[in-house]
Amino acid sequence: MTQDGRVGILKRSVPGGAPIYILKPERVLNYLTDSANGTVGARIIDSSANALFNSDLLKAYYPQISTNYLAERTFLCEKTLKRRNPYICSGDRDCYDVTFITRFNYAPTGTVLSPNQMNSYLVAVDATLKVRNPKTSIAGVELLTTHFNTRRIGPPLPYPKVAEPVVVGDNRLLIVRLGKANDLNLSDGTPSQDGINIVYSTYPAIDASGQQTEQCDVTKWTPQNMHPIAHAHYDTTNKMKERYKFARYPFRDSLGKLLLGDHDLGGSYQWMDKNATNLFYTAIGTDNFYNTNSGSLQTPYAEPTVANYFFPDNLLEIDFVEEKSSPTAGITMLGFWTHGKAVLIDGQLNNSDYNFRIADRVDSGSDIHVQRFLDLYSQESASYVLRAPAGQEFEPVGGVRERGDAFDPNEYHNQLSLNSSFLGSVENRFTYVKAMFPVTIRDVVWHFGSTRHTEELVFDDYINPYMFINAEMTAPVGQPLTNSMSYYDGILNGRKQPQVPFVDVEQPQNGQLLFQNAATALTYFMRVPRYGVPYGNLRMEPIAKGGIYGKGVWFDGGSGIRFPIPVQTGLINTADRRDWYVSAFFDPREVDASAKERVLWSLSSGEKVLLIKANSGTSEPNVAYDLIALRDSENRTIAQFNFVDSLKIRNKKWNHIAIQFFSESLPVLFIDGYRAGNFVPAPGVTLSTIINFFKVLGTGSINLGATHLGEAGVRGWLDDFKVIAASPTSEERCNHARGMDCGRLVGVEPA
Repeated sequence: MTQDGRVGILKRSVPGGAPIYILKPERVLNYLTDSANGTVGARIIDSSANALFNSDLLKAYYPQISTNYLAERTFLCEKTLKRRNPYICSGDRDCYDVTFITRFNYAPTGTVLSPNQMNSYLVAVDATLKVRNPKTSIAGVELLTTHFNTRRIGPPLPYPKVAEPVVVGDNRLLIVRLGKANDLNLSDGTPSQDGINIVYSTYPAIDASGQQTEQCDVTKWTPQNMHPIAHAHYDTTNKMKERYKFARYPFRDSLGKLLLGDHDLGGSYQWMDKNATNLFYTAIGTDNFYNTNSGSLQTPYAEPTVANYFFPDNLLEIDFVEEKSSPTAGITMLGFWTHGKAVLIDGQLNNSDYNFRIADRVDSGSDIHVQRFLDLYSQESASYVLRAPAGQEFEPVGGVRERGDAFDPNEYHNQLSLNSSFLGSVENRFTYVKAMFPVTIRDVVWHFGSTRHTEELVFDDYINPYMFINAEMTAPVGQPLTNSMSYYDGILNGRKQPQVPFVDVEQPQNGQLLFQNAATALTYFMRVPRYGVPYGNLRMEPIAKGGIYGKGVWFDGGSGIRFPIPVQTGLINTADRRDWYVSAFFDPREVDASAKERVLWSLSSGEKVLLIKANSGTSEPNVAYDLIALRDSENRTIAQFNFVDSLKIRNKKWNHIAIQFFSESLPVLFIDGYRAGNFVPAPGVTLSTIINFFKVLGTGSINLGATHLGEAGVRGWLDDFKVIAASPTSEERCNHARGMDCGRLVGVEPA
């Protein structure tokens, strides 16, 4: 798209060239999250192109690509130094000066080469677009003028692919995927590792004579200027970290391990925002089917005995059905907002760990369906392999979990991409249109899409420097070993793996189950736990179901997750006497009405927060717990809070439980974002004892659920476990509880 988000070009060319569309947010009459499936995209753009850029005409000027060329792809770039787009022209029109850049794959005449053996050329030409009725729902391209005298061609790029290009920042920065390229160098000329995928290329804004260089200059994006994306922070030749925010910090994987600048990032389908602030890409390459050494197939999640789709029998058939080990799932971001740390995003946009090939569709001439069904849940169990009760449907997985054929042209508008791994966002460029304003009650929210699903991504907790634990119940992605990041979901070759109690963060074993901590604080400010280690009967959910929003984790009453706390010496942030906010969503599944007490949170030093059902048989049937208690390391209750009727923890309902621990006053309980009240000290317990109760730093770990095997922990679904080294405002607490009104009715903080 152009930088104002109004003009877009279809990268995949059609006969005659590349179609051009005008984006029309004025057509969106309802919030995107309230719109029916398949209708929004058809409204925000026309069903047919407004104009066509004839990239075929470029071939006549360049004999080296004039014959036997393949796979045209065209993208946009803008020169903004002399005049910014759009500008008023012809009285009431908007005009855009753009540069169309077309990638041609070339094979010499008379040769038969695979795509991996071809050269690619980038050919650029300037053009002017005139738009009638601009910024209205009836806008359209009135005139496209291509200035062929401005054409230029870049050097041959000898890489397997030149795919998904974006030009961002100062319009001299090209981000592109090369398809596991070899023989790349770093900016100082030393060789990088082989098999590099996502790369960048840029050139100085000021040349040797002190003059500004031209933007969108394809002659400057050379093989010598192609570097692994992880090298950007270390590239002093191009002053990357000064020019582009995404390179401000060195890259780290989800475990906090430094990603070396000469290594591949281990991802695919990159996208970057227009200001070059954050990089998004896909990082997971797991499969639902595994081919064992014996030649038989294994799958961690059973499928229907009689399937209405193709079921593979061998390795070749697996590769036909799924993107075998290709990192095209698991939407991940890193950059300025995450202080360089890779964060695997949780939510409906990132809904499945498994990839299904784009050839896996009915119109390919076979009877293969995209939708698959996995047997994931029984009514109350959380065993590893589950059998669904009679009458319970299998869980649909594939595409964005639509039912039926995901490629039926009658269900989606005709510009739908058949590849649902592409990423993109209009960021917040259209928020002046009422229906395009995010409905998510947070501060930093973008509309994001994967070509078939629009979602609102929230960045608040990634940006928060005081976030100590942000466990959205996804697995982390680690330093790449082969052609993709390692995904620590506890499965190896179709089988759940035995877990080790202590994890080597520099090299976790394949098949280890870990839980991501998406807190991104700078290491010199606060050292956050690198991961969560499970114990007991836990698994990583393979689809976005089970959480308040996204995956969630099932606790069976004897399981838990331990977050080891690093040593905090030598920091600029001394937090010995800091306020601490701890919260989580909890959907209890108690199976009887007897009195009981269960650990919700604890410290390895012995302090516990317990949920208690004190009055068996006397409370309402759906009330799971009557009170919440604080116990010290000697198991003495030092404070508790008795729930009132309107704020009790109820069975089979999501409850948001939060405690604000203060350094100078009594802790306060919040239920669903509402202030319930202060904890009441036990007789004889001093204020000093209570405010020193929950000292997170200086202990070995903070735990969610049972502290150890054999202890009675909570039973049910848990999600969004957060520990913050601060005291959030009432609005922030409401936001953490996903509330619409709590704390907002009156702008007064309770005494």
